[in-house]
Amino acid sequence: MKDSKTILFEGEFIMSDKVTPPLFSGQIISVDGIKCVVRKVYEKKSTFGACEVVFNTGKPTSHDIGWDGKKFFFEKRSDFGGYVHESDKYLQILKNNTFI
Repeated sequence: MKDSKTILFEGEFIMSDKVTPPLFSGQIISVDGIKCVVRKVYEKKSTFGACEVVFNTGKPTSHDIGWDGKKFFFEKRSDFGGYVHESDKYLQILKNNTFI
């Protein structure tokens, strides 16, 4: 028997009421008020979060984000993100504000 927080999503039961909005690589989103570009979307129920984003054109960084049911947030990690090379196409989308 399903509890009130079980949601049917694309034919699969997810034991949470926090279904992530549709995401795709290259999508521009806001995370904690910071403009980001989705770099990699993770599988449902991933321990990494919803996806990896690129942000901060001055010091290009990547980091995993989650969804709390209302907004995206940066996942808490001991290391806040990785360096993104200047040639990364998702950084270019962020800089140019356009999908390549």
